[in-house]
Amino acid sequence: MLLDTILANKEYVASNEYTIADMAHFGWMWRSAFAGIDIADYPHIKRWYDEIANRPAVKIAISKLEALVPSAM
Repeated sequence: MLLDTILANKEYVASNEYTIADMAHFGWMWRSAFAGIDIADYPHIKRWYDEIANRPAVKIAISKLEALVPSAM
């Protein structure tokens, strides 16, 4: 996967700093299971994903979004 290759050489998507590019890509990767993608198969994406997912603001945003979506979905 191209993103895994990019993240093999950079800490974040566009550079070695967290940017809007990471926010945009994270939004897609957060629902990767829906597309049948297992990020565990991509070690660099997994590292990046875990780092982004553990950011306090991201945790808050995810919890607010999940509160809006019925659990049956």
